[in-house]
Amino acid sequence: MIACVRFHQQRVAGTVLLPASKSISNRYLLLRSLAGSDAEIANLSEARDTRLLQELLNSATTVLDAQDAGTVYRFLTAMLAYKPGKWQLTGTLRMQERPVGALVEALRTLGADIRYTGKDGYPPLEIQGGKLVSGSITVDGSVSSQFISALLLVAPFLPQGLRVRTNGELVSAPYIAMTVAILRKCGIPVDVNGPDIHISAAPVRCENAVVESDWSSAAFFFEAACLSPEASILFPGLEEISVQGDARLATLGSHFGLISGFDESGWRLEGTGRHPNSVELDLRGEPDLFPALCAAAAGMGMTGSFSGLGHLRNKESDRLLAMEENLLLLGADCSLVDDGLVLHSAQPLRTDGILLNGFADHRIVMAMALLATRCGYIRVTDAEQVAKSFPGFWKALGNLGYEVQLEP
Repeated sequence: MIACVRFHQQRVAGTVLLPASKSISNRYLLLRSLAGSDAEIANLSEARDTRLLQELLNSATTVLDAQDAGTVYRFLTAMLAYKPGKWQLTGTLRMQERPVGALVEALRTLGADIRYTGKDGYPPLEIQGGKLVSGSITVDGSVSSQFISALLLVAPFLPQGLRVRTNGELVSAPYIAMTVAILRKCGIPVDVNGPDIHISAAPVRCENAVVESDWSSAAFFFEAACLSPEASILFPGLEEISVQGDARLATLGSHFGLISGFDESGWRLEGTGRHPNSVELDLRGEPDLFPALCAAAAGMGMTGSFSGLGHLRNKESDRLLAMEENLLLLGADCSLVDDGLVLHSAQPLRTDGILLNGFADHRIVMAMALLATRCGYIRVTDAEQVAKSFPGFWKALGNLGYEVQLEP
C-alpha cells in the first residue's frame, strides 16, 4: 500500500493522542502469562506486535509464527524454553535473517534443549521446553538488548533466580533498564551492579500494571515540529519520569530549535523559527529515535552525524541503509559510516512526490511520511506497516491537517 501525504498549511498545530507503549505492554504480557495470572493491564497497546504476542501466548498450537516481531520472537524463545512442551518457533524471511544465537547459547547454558532448523544462529527454532535451571550466565550485549530482557523476564520463575552478566558494547541499554523497572513494579527483587544483574526467584504480581503512552511514537511528531517553524503540538499522556529510554526526546528540543516542556496537560513542543546548523547525536541507547531525528535534520538542511547505530542493520530493515537510500532519492548529501549516518552539507529536498521505499518497516514509513511537512508532498510504500506500533498513525496525521490518501 502506498501513502500519499500532502501538507500545505502554514504550520503544524494541534494535539496528538499517542498509542500505548508496545515495549512496556509486551513485557507485562509475558510476565502475566508466565505467572498464570489474569490480572488486568491498564492501557494495553493495540499495536500489531502486542496483539500478535497475545494471540501466541493464548495459542493451543505448537507451531508459533512470530512474523516480523523481533521482541515477540526473542521473548517467546526464552518463555518456551521454560514452558513444558515441544515447539516450533518461526517468523518471516526477514526474521530468519535476524540473529538469535547469543540468546540460544545463554538458554542452553541453563539447560535448554533448542535446535536450529535452518541456518545456525538464526530462526526458525525447535524448542523442547521445561528444562531451565538457575545459574550464572554471560551474554553478549552488542547485538540486541532483547536477548538480555528475555532472560530477565523468565528469571523470577527459575528455582533460585538468575545472575546475568553483560559483556561487549551494550546497545539499547535503556530497554534493559525498562525490563528491570517493570520487574520491580511486579514485586521482583533485582540487584544491578554494573554489568551484573541478579534477579531473585519471587512471585510475580502484575495487579497494578499500567502502560505509559509511547515516547518512541512521539518522535515522528517531534520531526514534524522541527520541519514547521511555528509548530505547536501537545502530547497528553506522556510521562516526564518514564521507564522508556526514548523519553530522552524531551531533552533534545534545543538541538533542533524547539522549546519543550511539561504542564498539567502533557508535553508541549513549540517551534522557534531558528535552529542550529548542525547536530551530532549518539543514539546507541535510543536507536528507535534515529529515523525521525535523521529525517528532521535532513529536512531542515542541517549537517551532522548520528552514531552508535550499527545494530540497526538487524531490525525490521537495515535502517541505516533504508534512511540513506531514501534521503539520497530526495537529494540529501549523506553517507553511511560503520555505526551511523553523516549529513555532509545542506541540500534542499525534492518536492515532486518521488516514490520512497518504506522497506516494510514501520519506523521508516513514518519518518518518510512526515517529510511532507517540509516537502509538501511525499509518497512512500508499505503504508500498512505503521500498524506494527501505531495503528492510528494516518488518522493522527489527518487530525493535524495533513491530507493522506492510501492507495493499493
